[in-house]
Amino acid sequence: MNTIRVLKGSDAVRRPWKNGRGETLQLAIWPSGAELERGDFAFRISRASVVEDGPFSRFPGCDRTLVLLDGDGLDLEHGHAAPAIRLQPLVPYPFSGDADTNARLVG
Repeated sequence: MNTIRVLKGSDAVRRPWKNGRGETLQLAIWPSGAELERGDFAFRISRASVVEDGPFSRFPGCDRTLVLLDGDGLDLEHGHAAPAIRLQPLVPYPFSGDADTNARLVG
């Protein structure tokens, strides 16, 4: 039987970004005992603040979904040839963790 556990803010774990440019609050990771560094997770939920333009960390072999919670917007570029995608608040945006992704803040 699966168990549902309610998480509180105090349950979040601070983790540095893989690229060293910031940090994230890891809210959940599954299965129990999985670690980001080992890459043995099936899913992970985290919250991070993007405070400057720059590259995203790569997560080869992972599907990512980004949801902008606040702010004026965020432009993502995947590679140099592709046009930028403007993220809107609360609209999920899926992309490949294999992609070279750069972010540019709007506003």
